[in-house]
Amino acid sequence: MIVYFDEKGKFLQKKQERIAIYIKKLDSIIYLSKSFEILAQYCCPKAFYHCVEIGVHPLSIVFPWIFTAFSGYLQINETLYLCDRILSYDSLELLSILSAAIFGFRQKDILKATNEQQIYVLFADIRGLKVIPILQHFLFSNH
Repeated sequence: MIVYFDEKGKFLQKKQERIAIYIKKLDSIIYLSKSFEILAQYCCPKAFYHCVEIGVHPLSIVFPWIFTAFSGYLQINETLYLCDRILSYDSLELLSILSAAIFGFRQKDILKATNEQQIYVLFADIRGLKVIPILQHFLFSNH
């Protein structure tokens, strides 16, 4: 921890501590975003860094999904399956996991993309995806 001796520094220290508390909350958007990044980098590093090289940060693709809990992005019954799992596990971390699973599911196509537009087109419509099979494959298969 950094110790400041003037009033302005003390204010900054308090603000930094408050931000650190929000990051540690397991259901905060910051935590869920960071969880996605860690999972995506671990499970499909080539696709993740290919996106970054092209100029698309992977979080910019999935952030709307996480923020809205996939509402409006999946078919209604798939969104309800996801909500059922979130309630069952009592954790929003499933949003990050599903985002990473979808990102991994499209990794071969990501590696073929040569510009930002192609990357965004890959993820423009995910309505046809099935939540449970994608989660099962991501969680229970060898990557």
